[in-house]
Amino acid sequence: MKKRTLFGGLAALAIVGAAAAATIEVIKTNRKMSSYEKKIQFKGNLIAYEDEFESDEIAISFSGMQLDFTKATLTNNEGTLHLFAHYSGVDIIVPAHWRVITQGLNNRSGVSNLCEGVVGDAPTLVIEHDLRFAGLSVRSAPANVEELVGL
Repeated sequence: MKKRTLFGGLAALAIVGAAAAATIEVIKTNRKMSSYEKKIQFKGNLIAYEDEFESDEIAISFSGMQLDFTKATLTNNEGTLHLFAHYSGVDIIVPAHWRVITQGLNNRSGVSNLCEGVVGDAPTLVIEHDLRFAGLSVRSAPANVEELVGL
């Protein structure tokens, strides 16, 4: 009987420890997200930029996000997007003539940037990211803009 009580106590202690670790992780993520202008959690979302774009700050947690820049222009041909993604997927669509530079932290995350090879004096969007268990995809708009999801 003593072994059963000992193992039950250890199991309860392990559960309490795991719950405390999860709580600490949630607090750290919320603190990180608090400094961003836009915060999105637990939902899919589409943000379409249609005017002149200079910069934006977006924090995403446990969500799917699509950012559509196909109808936007960059102020002085330069723009910056500050992005925090935590257990999320982010799809960014830009006009075909834009160059996109991605830089930042990847913690068990992936980045696919199909727009970094644009040459010449092209409008440039810089994405400064902090990715944690997230995926970031950057691509050019299809020839037929209505093919985009959500439009």
